[in-house]
Amino acid sequence: MTARDTAILRVENISKSFGPTRAVIDVSLELRAGEIHGLIGENGSGKSTLLSMIAGIHARDQGSMFKSNRPYDPLSPAQANEQGVSMVVQELGLVDGLTVTENIFLGKTQQFARRGIINLKRMREEAALAFASWGIAPVPLDALAGTLTVEEKKLVELVRALPTDPDVLILDEITAAFSHNNRVALYELLAELKSQGKLILFVSHNLSEVLALADRITVLKDGEKVTTLDAAESSEDELKRLMVGREIKETYYYTPARLADQEPVLIADGITVAGVLISVVTESSRRTSTYKSWGKLYMLDLLWVILSRAISAVDLFFGQTQQISSLAQASLSRFREKRFRPRHGEV
Repeated sequence: MTARDTAILRVENISKSFGPTRAVIDVSLELRAGEIHGLIGENGSGKSTLLSMIAGIHARDQGSMFKSNRPYDPLSPAQANEQGVSMVVQELGLVDGLTVTENIFLGKTQQFARRGIINLKRMREEAALAFASWGIAPVPLDALAGTLTVEEKKLVELVRALPTDPDVLILDEITAAFSHNNRVALYELLAELKSQGKLILFVSHNLSEVLALADRITVLKDGEKVTTLDAAESSEDELKRLMVGREIKETYYYTPARLADQEPVLIADGITVAGVLISVVTESSRRTSTYKSWGKLYMLDLLWVILSRAISAVDLFFGQTQQISSLAQASLSRFREKRFRPRHGEV
């Protein structure tokens, strides 16, 4: 047995409930050094709760955890971090009123202090080095976190998790916010960490991505472990079946090809925004395509201004007819955490 076949982290029969809801039920895992381990399941299957217990965010109700064959029982994320476990959570976790640099070293500024004074210049240099050394696209270090896009915030959270050199890195659905270039950079980073013998716990709803990256995959359903299998011996169809408990005859996840033959409900032609010509935009329920992808945000805002004069209500929004009175109620953009204001429900 090689070192990489040895379990660096063992989870034995752990459970967690929130009131009457049993979020995780008697789950056991053996996670190896030097592997990327995918964790998949439908929304509400218990993925984030399980990872949160490993990362010290939530206390487990029962069961045991062991790291490098020693009892592992973190009472907080800080304690987990001290023991080599870092997590980038699904929800945004930066402090909006602090700069990028301050967020990266939040709670760790004493390493830059001398006689009670923090060396901000050195801290900033270390933040820049962290981005560069891991090959991650830089984010303005002096920018307030509250001014960043969702993608930029996720990049900062990733960099914040890495300077401690964790031997267990947990990534909970971070790639959904990333551009193609940043995804490629992340994949290269994960390959490097894997070669160093790190364990990466990777969650994504993109099954093709999980299959491409992971060595093994664990499937959760309704809080319980269904199985763990080798990624090389599995397929998207098999994973979908395991996730939902039945054969899936139709495409389980949305893909652009499903809309390719549908008639567009709106066509805008020859519109120029801020000097950028967007020749054709078609919007068909869940798809928007442009020749200039970085002009989409402006185009959608402009379309809202045009359509708002003709449309005052949307049927079947959370089961009700909703009066739409602002862009924040009508759109989901990359700034959705600030601009989306649904009257009912949440995103």
